[in-house]
Formats: sequence, structure tokens, C-alpha cells
Amino acid sequence: MGPLNIRPAGPNDFNTIDDIIHINANDSSRKNGYPFLNNVKDLEKAIESYQNHFHHCAMMIYLNKDSIGFTGLLYEEGDYEAWVVGPYLNNLYYSTTLIQIVLEELLHISHNSFTSIYLHVPTENEALMQAAKWLNMDVLEQKEHYFTFVASLNNTLTL
Repeated sequence: MGPLNIRPAGPNDFNTIDDIIHINANDSSRKNGYPFLNNVKDLEKAIESYQNHFHHCAMMIYLNKDSIGFTGLLYEEGDYEAWVVGPYLNNLYYSTTLIQIVLEELLHISHNSFTSIYLHVPTENEALMQAAKWLNMDVLEQKEHYFTFVASLNNTLTL
């Protein structure tokens, strides 16, 4: 496997994001939690509800220069906590290992910006559930149909 990169998403990525959301929405084993997305417009609304901008929150996932999915973080400017979007991956790359790598990268790039990162995982999504456990994320809440995990980050940014 080559290098994995995550970069801010932009308007040129809307169709790709919409396609990947549809792929994941039609497979209950890949159901993602908060925010619940049926299309790219739902993602835009979720970001707007945090009074933020698409290019600040949504991120494209690349492997060897190929777009393989998207993820993101939902937060209001100035927040020290954020919610993970997805990650959403296309069929060829959907695996627990790659989900774990994406989550590790998100935690790494969030290290100096947030103190806590939350992940909502429906019980049907075994790959996402396993990735969160492999990363030693703490279970904050457990309900019949979902878990909420939290990663506490050691925010080392001081002014």
C-alpha cells in the first residue's frame, strides 16, 4: 500500500463525495453514525449547523493519488471538541485496517487543535467498531443500536 493523504475537500469533490455516500448508505454493514448522511447536501447541512465551512470540515482521502473516500471533523470555530464524519470509503478500499489508518491520521492532524474527538458507531458497522477499539478509543456511551467513542488528545499547543 502506498502513501495515504488527507486533504481539505472542495466543490470539485462534491460528486465523488455524493457517490461514496450512496455506496455506503445502501450497505447496512457500512452504516455510519452521526451525522447521518444520504447525500452531499446532508453533509453541507451538517457543516452549516456548526456554523463552519465545507473546506474546513470535509476532507478527501487519497491513496497513491487516487481518491478512495472522504472523512471530516464537525466543530464550531473555537471548539476544543469535534465529531468525526465517517470515514466513508469506496468498495475497493473498505476495510478495518484502512479505517484505522484514516482515524489515526485524523487524530494526528487534530492533536494540536482539539482535546477530544468523538465517533458515533452504529452496531452494524463492525469494521468501524473494530477500528475504534484497535485505537483504544474509550466508550463514552453504549446504546442498543450504537456506541459513542471518544479519543482524548494531549493538546500540546501552548501560547
